Amino acid sequence: MPADENPKVEQAIESIKKRYELGKQILKECGMIARPRMMKELAAKANINPDTAQKLRALANEEIGFTGEDLEALFLKFRKEERALTISHLIRLVSIKKGPERDAMIDLAIRQKWSSHQLQREITSSKSEPNLRNAGRKPVIRTGQNFELELARTLWSWRRVLNLQMKQNQEIEAELMRNLKSLGKKIDQVMDLLKRVEKKHAEVN
Repeated sequence: MPADENPKVEQAIESIKKRYELGKQILKECGMIARPRMMKELAAKANINPDTAQKLRALANEEIGFTGEDLEALFLKFRKEERALTISHLIRLVSIKKGPERDAMIDLAIRQKWSSHQLQREITSSKSEPNLRNAGRKPVIRTGQNFELELARTLWSWRRVLNLQMKQNQEIEAELMRNLKSLGKKIDQVMDLLKRVEKKHAEVN
């Protein structure tokens, strides 16, 4: 092992690689829809329980989980931050759609040293956030780069909802539609600015 490599990080990476390969094998043998008995047999063969087998299969599904390239990019991030997530973290992240929101959650988990249980709480909170706001819960305050990451995740979510609503509601009043389109452009501008700020941070570090 090169002198500049962190042993704990490398150990975590190797563990993820082994579990990911196991997930790929399970996916190859039974696909995403398998007979319960077949899943139990594959789990027993790998000396894991069926629930874990199903989660590893989802992790290895490139549509909803991670590709090999996704993992390599993650490993580079782990080495740069000298801190790695675990296979439990990655399994929980599958519940977030691939894209900026998942990427932002990954960065927060690494930098704030979240346990897999803390990550799950944050994921659950982010999904139920509109209801929690209505219930009067005080929002979590982020600062510095964590604020930028959280803002990027939130704006991406808003933009997605806005696009879906405008697409499905063709009878929106003309003036309102113009304002919604203008709002969408402003969100895009802020997201582009956040990308440039993130790039500056990376160059400094």
